[in-house]
Amino acid sequence: MIVIVSELVQKLLPKLVFSIVRRAYIDIVLSCAKFRRWAKSFYYLGTSVECPFCGGHFRKFLPTGVLEREFWSSPEAQQLLAEEFVTVCNLQCPRCGSSERHRLACFYLQDNLRMKENQGARLLDVAPDAFVTKALFQTAEIDYVSIDLVRSNADYLMDITDLQFDDDSFDVIVCYHVLEHIKEDRQAMGELYRVLKPGGWAILQVPIWARETYEDDSIPREKFLKHYGHKDHVRTYGLDFKERLQSSGFQVNLDQYVRMLPEEVVNKIGLLLQEDISDSYTHLKLPT
Repeated sequence: MIVIVSELVQKLLPKLVFSIVRRAYIDIVLSCAKFRRWAKSFYYLGTSVECPFCGGHFRKFLPTGVLEREFWSSPEAQQLLAEEFVTVCNLQCPRCGSSERHRLACFYLQDNLRMKENQGARLLDVAPDAFVTKALFQTAEIDYVSIDLVRSNADYLMDITDLQFDDDSFDVIVCYHVLEHIKEDRQAMGELYRVLKPGGWAILQVPIWARETYEDDSIPREKFLKHYGHKDHVRTYGLDFKERLQSSGFQVNLDQYVRMLPEEVVNKIGLLLQEDISDSYTHLKLPT
């Protein structure tokens, strides 16, 4: 119903007005969700787990609700969940709402990719995440640029499939859990490769929810949740995600970062032990 209303409003309103209204609606929804989590967090106060973003200490992290979706209810999906490569975030902070993917992004970028050694670098952040941006990019001495189609915290409103930047513009690109939302993902990968400087690096990460990437253009938007596991996902990526990136020119290095962390750290801050297998890729564009 929400999707139908959104499409109707989009047809009735001018493009610019619709964009403003949509951004305001998203901001209101996010604000209400943050207040509910803040109030609920007091019930879960404890010492077992710790959130590095809000600094909260709790008895446990909470389920995200992902596994309650129809997509995961079939026998085939249950078998898939038993596979080591599948990455489903299901540990949400009771206070700020951060999940495993937010915490991994911050730790991986800060520790393994040594952000401090890249001071002065120009960085493109696609669909800026409030958690990671505040914790990392606002304090690092980098030339930070962010883009998105609707988010109010982005520097520019811009389509990832048609980037308005010159070739070889950025030393670093962060495109984190974005491509699964993009219909023309190969075109987006090509654009990211185009604006990445020779010798630069990017982290391009997606959830891996299948053995092979699955997408069907005949599926209507209102059926995305059933077929792809998310109402805004246009496909489910598989282990062939690496080959997709390589076909766009990237050299792909699989990094088993989480497995190198002490077990107590992984459990304390709530990380997915297997996430490095499926989607922690670093991409290197070699000088021509």
